[in-house]
Amino acid sequence: LSDVDYESVVENAKGEDNDGRRRELIKDLVRDALGITTRDADVFGAYAHPMVWRGSRRSVDLVFGNVRDSAWLTEDQFRARPGTWRVVVDHPFDDAGRSPAEDFARVDRMIEGGLKSRTIVWLPRFLSEERMREVRRLVILDWLLGGTGERWTASADHLSEVDRAQARAILESQQTGLREGLRRAVQECYGAAAPTPGTLADDAHERVLVSLDASFSPAGPVGADLAAAFGNLIDQAFTATYPGHPRFEPADVEVSVR
Repeated sequence: LSDVDYESVVENAKGEDNDGRRRELIKDLVRDALGITTRDADVFGAYAHPMVWRGSRRSVDLVFGNVRDSAWLTEDQFRARPGTWRVVVDHPFDDAGRSPAEDFARVDRMIEGGLKSRTIVWLPRFLSEERMREVRRLVILDWLLGGTGERWTASADHLSEVDRAQARAILESQQTGLREGLRRAVQECYGAAAPTPGTLADDAHERVLVSLDASFSPAGPVGADLAAAFGNLIDQAFTATYPGHPRFEPADVEVSVR
C-alpha cells in the first residue's frame, strides 16, 4: 500500500480547503457532540433545540459565529427570545493574529453597554497548529470522498484503476481516524474534557462560559462528554430562572394535563 500515491490525489484537491469549510466542519462536529438534532437554522442563524426540563417543555436557541466580529454576529443575535435561553457558540480557531482576548473584550463591551439577556456565550480554547493541520486535511478528504463520486474521479484520474481503489481505501481510513480524533479535541476545546498534550494552543484560557444575565453565573462545563456538559449547563440556567419550579420524575418526560 505504501507504493500507492494517494498523496497526489489529496494534493490535487488542496484548493478546496478554505476558512468557510473549516468552520462548517467544526460546527457540525460541535453540533453533533452537543446532541443538537435540528439541522436547519432560522433566518437569524439560530438552531432551535426543543427539550423537556423538569417536566416542562422548553426551548434553547444555539447560534454559531465569531463573537469578536460584529459584522458576523450583531447584538440582536445575542438576545434570547422570551421564555428561552440562548447559547452563542464560537469556533476554536480564528484568523492569524487574532486571539480569544478579542472575543472576551466584545462580550465585556456589550455588558458594559447595558445588554441584558438570558444568553450564555461559549468561548472555546483554540486548537493547536498541529490539530488545525488535521482540520484542514479532513476538510479536503470530506470534499474528495463526498458527493456523487465525480470529485474523486477528477482528482484521481491519473492513477490506475487498482491504485485508485487502494488510494480511496487508505484515505477513507484516514478520514475516519481524523474525524474521531477531532471529536475528542472538540471536547477539550469547549471544556468538557481534560486537555491532552498537543491538542490546545499554548495560550489556552480557563474560563469558557460567560453569561449576559447578571443573575446567572455558569459553573465550568461538567459531564462525561459535551452533550452531558450542555445538558448540565441548561439545567443550571433554567434553575436560575425558575428556582421554585417543582421537580418531577422522570424529569425528561413532559407533564400533561392527564
